[in-house]
Amino acid sequence: MLVGVSRLLVLSALGALWAFGGSAAEAGDFHPCVPDASWAARPKLSALPGGSHGLTPDELGWIVYDSNQGVCWLADANLAGQPEVRAAVPLSPLNPDGSLPVINPDGTMDWETAPNWVNALNSYDNGRGWLNHSDWQLPCRDDLQNLYNDIPITTGDIRLEWPFGVGPFWHQQPGFYWACVRGDGAASNGPCDLNQSAARGLEWSFDFDDGFEGTDLPNKQFYVMVYFPAQ
Repeated sequence: MLVGVSRLLVLSALGALWAFGGSAAEAGDFHPCVPDASWAARPKLSALPGGSHGLTPDELGWIVYDSNQGVCWLADANLAGQPEVRAAVPLSPLNPDGSLPVINPDGTMDWETAPNWVNALNSYDNGRGWLNHSDWQLPCRDDLQNLYNDIPITTGDIRLEWPFGVGPFWHQQPGFYWACVRGDGAASNGPCDLNQSAARGLEWSFDFDDGFEGTDLPNKQFYVMVYFPAQ
């Protein structure tokens, strides 16, 4: 991993730990997002205090296990907003629909760029993937709603402004995030069917400022969170 990216992650993680006051737990606990034999020998942050339900970060605060939904969230809720990361994670020259990808300096992007960004995270470091995971995916709309309730977040929550952390997450934005829906027969933590639009010409979105789930034109510029299925 590039030195600049490593430094960014370490500083961000330390900021997140300071924000939500995580504390070390006894070694030996299994973390479903870090299926590593050495995990038992490393300290782990305890489940979060202060009302967050079912959310447990790994020992560095980079990945958050969501036991309610069986997924592992990236703790940085706006990774694309970090210029060092954008420089280290190149997008494909074209989006799946043939359009040109664009990620704005604030981390927002249109709908077609979102899966390109996720694919870039999975292809990072010669296919090892971001944080050594290559199965990142866009979140289902229901999972974003449940996460909003589990943190919990309320309308106008002041933690949605830097430098505050929001539960175990940092860079959580008071705005819209892209979302999707799973296809028929998909597992409860399985990937979405990205061809299944909300309606003709519209895509799903979720607003972390007020918990509103809506639909929007794909050329809107929204944020992106990612997760992968827990073990």
